[in-house]
Amino acid sequence: MGKRLTLLIFCFKLLFVINTKNNGGVMFEKLIVARHGDYEVNSGGLTERGKKQVTDLAQRIAQELKNGERIRLIASPVKRTKESADIFSTVLGIQYEENIHLVSSDGELDPGQGDEILKIINSCDHECLILMSHYEVAKYVPAIFGKEVLGTNFRNTVVGKGEARFIDCQKKEEKFLY
Repeated sequence: MGKRLTLLIFCFKLLFVINTKNNGGVMFEKLIVARHGDYEVNSGGLTERGKKQVTDLAQRIAQELKNGERIRLIASPVKRTKESADIFSTVLGIQYEENIHLVSSDGELDPGQGDEILKIINSCDHECLILMSHYEVAKYVPAIFGKEVLGTNFRNTVVGKGEARFIDCQKKEEKFLY
């Protein structure tokens, strides 16, 4: 290898190390953990109120994002979260994928579920990752991510239906969107 090519490779490796160290090892800028909107218990689908909640949230998130920012949207495969992800897809002009690890129940994450969700998060190669999920994921995952990946403390905070936790990974700060 020529000296210039070796120097160029070294510079890219150094830039990678600097970026990951400044960002807690995370290569993306924003993590958004959203909760589905209000839903009908019998059908599991969103109510009209739920559709409005999610549409308003998606529009609010669109205001927070930069033009041209690459966004990855992953949703729980449950009907209400898929319907919420459909709305996000329309508003943000993106597709979504489903992941079974975003399903939760009974007020707590299942054993090992936090680790599986961290694997999903750490595999993101976009500037922004949006997780569309349920009460438990929206409540606990930002705190797990903050502690394990960013080295900071975010509290386990309840997120209402049609609301989200927005984490700026570079500043290591979070805010709530509704």
